[in-house]
Amino acid sequence: MSARTVDDERLLRFAIWGELQADPGTSAVAPSTLQRLGLYKGQRGIWVNKERTADVTDDGVGVTVSLAHTGTVYDDDLSDEGIIYRYPRTGMPGRDKNEIAATKAASRMGIPVFVIATSAESSSLRRVRLGWVAEWDDRTEQFLVMFGEEPRQVDVAPDEDEPFSTIEAQSKRLTLTARRAGQAQFHFGVFMRYGPRCAVCPLNVPQVLDTPHVVPVAARGTNDPRNGLVMCATHHRAFDSHLFGIEPDSLRIRFAAKGPDARRLGIVVSDLAGLGKKPHPDAVEWRWEYWHKHAHVSSD
Repeated sequence: MSARTVDDERLLRFAIWGELQADPGTSAVAPSTLQRLGLYKGQRGIWVNKERTADVTDDGVGVTVSLAHTGTVYDDDLSDEGIIYRYPRTGMPGRDKNEIAATKAASRMGIPVFVIATSAESSSLRRVRLGWVAEWDDRTEQFLVMFGEEPRQVDVAPDEDEPFSTIEAQSKRLTLTARRAGQAQFHFGVFMRYGPRCAVCPLNVPQVLDTPHVVPVAARGTNDPRNGLVMCATHHRAFDSHLFGIEPDSLRIRFAAKGPDARRLGIVVSDLAGLGKKPHPDAVEWRWEYWHKHAHVSSD
């Protein structure tokens, strides 16, 4: 039997996608159908089907076929446009390493993957999306997968001198859909920019870190990663509650006059100067003025 090629595998996946769209559709699929089509096996989060895809890669690792999203084992960021999928940690280092390599291979070779999640119609059914592994970050151990029938260009690491706007285009309406648009790219890009550590405390566990906007989404803040910071859930909430602000010129942390101080909040830095990269000055200036409307600077 001749070796399987990249084109063979890509065409097969589009054929499977066409069958899923025709009957029964991609929003409510029985697990038995997924197994029949070779999209899923057992309880694996990442399914490679090495028997079929090993010949596609030079190293024999194969190419990831599907990513299963449960929302319980890993707190993946799933939206209508894509998913942030965490590297596997099954306790079997060899298998984890190969599954990560196979997922990267899908990206390098331009082969789509299937993202499988529980259907909104029934917990016993599955929803299937066609996606493309757009980026990965070994520091935070995450993949960015964007949905669609063609690969999408994403810009998760803009150059510092690229034009920056604090506010999204006026055409975007403040609907739930608009609020979520670009969120996966933003979250991934902010992590790539700063690394997996809270900006104001030592916490460095990606699963409990957030990516708050400096200019908030409610004010149509841009999803440019330069409008973000990495914070733990506690300090994200404190930031959004106006308990502390960031002085633009010095990047010094300032606290509300009648609110808790650094010790009570568990903030261990006096400023953000130690960050390798900084949020965009325009975003920090906007947030400083916004903060002054909601809190008073303490004298500390």
